Amino acid sequence: MILLIPKGSLNDDRHIAMIKTIGWKLMYVTRMSYPGKVNPQLVDGLVKLHAWNMTQYDIILTLDADAMIVGSIEEPFEQMRTNSTIQMLAVDDAGIPSSYRKELRSYFNSGVLFFRPNSTHFTELVHLSANKSFYDLKYPQQNLLNKYFHDHWIPLPPIFNMLDHLNGKHHVWNNQTNNSRIIHFAGSRKPWNGIRRIKKNQLDTDRMWRQYFATLVTENGWRKDDFLVPLASKTFRRNLRYDQWIKAI
Repeated sequence: MILLIPKGSLNDDRHIAMIKTIGWKLMYVTRMSYPGKVNPQLVDGLVKLHAWNMTQYDIILTLDADAMIVGSIEEPFEQMRTNSTIQMLAVDDAGIPSSYRKELRSYFNSGVLFFRPNSTHFTELVHLSANKSFYDLKYPQQNLLNKYFHDHWIPLPPIFNMLDHLNGKHHVWNNQTNNSRIIHFAGSRKPWNGIRRIKKNQLDTDRMWRQYFATLVTENGWRKDDFLVPLASKTFRRNLRYDQWIKAI
């Protein structure tokens, strides 16, 4: 597992050690800027492009930091291993505005992508990312990738990228909940920023995340002070509910 980190964005030795303890290798990469103003939460989205330059690997899965694996993800890898013509596998974004489909017909969510790294694709994506006329900056990274890979990706079942903001609102959640492989907390609401009231037709994904957090903390002996290092932001300090979360097991 490799964590792509913009240079200069993670400097605390304790947090670095915690990340390495659970199996992540850190790769510091150069920041790339969008050709215009974007949502501050999405400003580092182009970091993902570096994965296309990791040609030492045959197949790569990229996950947004707000995605959580909850089941087997072997099937997409096997699908690509047995069919060398597949460039990319992704899940259709059921929550995207209809206006995007008028232009592209098909549109994937870029939070979970299975693909073959390719240095040519990397170079072209970096070049196009600087071209403001090529893509819309509302969902910048996702729009860039959809424009570039249009008609060159194959859809996966929704279970491989269950968008939590559609939880209880879309038929995908009604039909696939028990077979979910990846839960993706896309959008502004995150389970670590507050607890929501779960409705009768919703899966309690917040609790699933809290259980995951509690398991990590328990297995590694982490304390609250391990998270509240001097460099921790005010927002992080305000939202950390360590004592409440570790009771989720």
